Amino acid sequence: TRTLSKDLFENTPNITSMSNSFCATKYTTINGDCFDNLTKLNNIDACFGAMGELTTVGIGLLRNKPTLTNCYATFADCSKLANYITQPTRFEGSNAITNVSQMFKGDTALKAPNGIDGMLDNLIGLTNAEYMFYNCKALVCAVPNGFFANNSRLTKLDGFFGLCSGLTQICDRLFRKELQDTNTFPSLTQARYMFSGCTNLTGIVSNAFFLGASELTDLGDGLNTTPWNSSGTFGGLNGFFADTKITGYFDTFLAPLTKLRNVRGMFYKSSVNATLKNCYYYEGSTVMERSNTV
Repeated sequence: TRTLSKDLFENTPNITSMSNSFCATKYTTINGDCFDNLTKLNNIDACFGAMGELTTVGIGLLRNKPTLTNCYATFADCSKLANYITQPTRFEGSNAITNVSQMFKGDTALKAPNGIDGMLDNLIGLTNAEYMFYNCKALVCAVPNGFFANNSRLTKLDGFFGLCSGLTQICDRLFRKELQDTNTFPSLTQARYMFSGCTNLTGIVSNAFFLGASELTDLGDGLNTTPWNSSGTFGGLNGFFADTKITGYFDTFLAPLTKLRNVRGMFYKSSVNATLKNCYYYEGSTVMERSNTV
């Protein structure tokens, strides 16, 4: 066992940046108190990226870090890291974080035995979360209602759950916890290929799915670029729900998105894994169904 502990930083309280500091090293364990002496720490971009032997990260590593803002690709491509999301939240006392883009991208062993509900609730200043869990194939859980409800400053969510083939059930509301909530996302414009390649994701897209996110303009495949595939290269047609087992949708699920421009590839290949044929609508308070609409 090769362990990284706080002893290394016992006399260095003024460190602000640790970007790429341990990238591609062979540590197996990072103690949860590793950053406790770094009271001015601001940047841990790719700090532990591509650590192919890393299996364990202590539960408190990213708690109570009030100066921390940048967590881009912090644990990206740590293919043996499995245990870190053992509880639903991880960022208590660290609400200045603005960027978690690619944070766990390519962590193919990462699990969430207790789900991910509430994981981002403390990150009230979060702006960029694209590709946070991209290609985390072992992340077996449902998508909770209002997962992004507290993150009203978000601007990008591209590929957030892309290739998470363990995801099981779509939520009714992605941006609001309760139907009567009124929170909005005034700067969120992109959520391309967000669930693309979630091959076990089931359910029906409700008419409340996008409530609160009325500024979204782009949900489709990229017009000039496409996201990473499982081999780390670019290519393919990867729309918002492409290659999933989504079985249907309410005919008004896009109604809140009056500024929407791109839905390219939205349900591409979904009918290969399941029968995307059911379109639902309301007559009064009664749910009605149209079949074979796609």
